[in-house]
Amino acid sequence: MSDSSPIGGVSSLMGGAAPAGSAISLYNKPSADYADKVHATVELLKAAAVEHPNKVVQATSLGVEDMVLTDLIARHRLPIAIGTLETGALHPETASLIGTIETHYADAGIHVEVY
Repeated sequence: MSDSSPIGGVSSLMGGAAPAGSAISLYNKPSADYADKVHATVELLKAAAVEHPNKVVQATSLGVEDMVLTDLIARHRLPIAIGTLETGALHPETASLIGTIETHYADAGIHVEVY
């Protein structure tokens, strides 16, 4: 996981490149201010972790926006816990993403706490 690579973890989580014509392949294009946005987000996450040590938790619904934050937390090895709520209504594909996240980011020590 390189800190300078774009947030494209979704394709690698899927096991390779996105299929032609998929939303990922169509819209996975950084905007002109992409690097600035990523930098600002990482700085905000770092500041939260420093100001509130061992108390910051990313509450994830396992959606694409949350996966971006999970990727940044992992890439920058931020001391931010990750948790999700099991409502009993998660689709099996969504629930299986928890294990995929933990495997993909194992070297960063990412664990998804399920409440």
